[in-house]
Amino acid sequence: SGCPPLLGIHALRGDQNERNCNQFNKRLYEYVKNNHIKEIILVGRWSYYTDGGYGGDDFSYIGLNRLDRKNKEVSRKAFVAGVEQTAYEYNKIGVKVYVIEQVPQQKKDPQYVYYMAYSYDKLDKYNSILNMSVKTEEHRKLNEFAADVFEHDKNINFIKVESMLCDFKHCSIGSLTQSYYFDDDHLSTIGANKLLPVIEKLLSEFHKTNAGA
Repeated sequence: SGCPPLLGIHALRGDQNERNCNQFNKRLYEYVKNNHIKEIILVGRWSYYTDGGYGGDDFSYIGLNRLDRKNKEVSRKAFVAGVEQTAYEYNKIGVKVYVIEQVPQQKKDPQYVYYMAYSYDKLDKYNSILNMSVKTEEHRKLNEFAADVFEHDKNINFIKVESMLCDFKHCSIGSLTQSYYFDDDHLSTIGANKLLPVIEKLLSEFHKTNAGA
């Protein structure tokens, strides 16, 4: 928890004597190297380490040193350095790095949204659900910093998933009968399945690459 899959960074949390994020990522790198793994997919709630939540709270600070100050500037600097080091080190040993774009975070819990829609809106429940979902522009703004870092790193293949979960105005929390989320920032199985076209294409490319090797 609260450990981005990035080399060279430290999670500035009180549990790092027991759950050392820095050492965990080093062990992961050695595992990939020793087992001759050729592709990795990195997934994370990236804004958790660069911007926090929509209100700037819910921040999990990281640093380049375990004694760094906990603030946004330090955390963003560590994030940029961690991304660059991770991409470079894996690329150096012939590993292709894919990064999945952060899925939209919601502002409200899905149970609350469906309760309100079905209890109080007798006419247009779907629009009620949609209007309580996060706006696409808000999602983009929250993820702008991290996405820009990934998109500009030549050693990273950045996989965008926004179109699977958002239209031009909203990133819907769900359909009339099924929630795409099990809380405000984690997808449900239904929501995760919406990303299948992207993931299946990615895995198919892996298969073709390895078959031709």
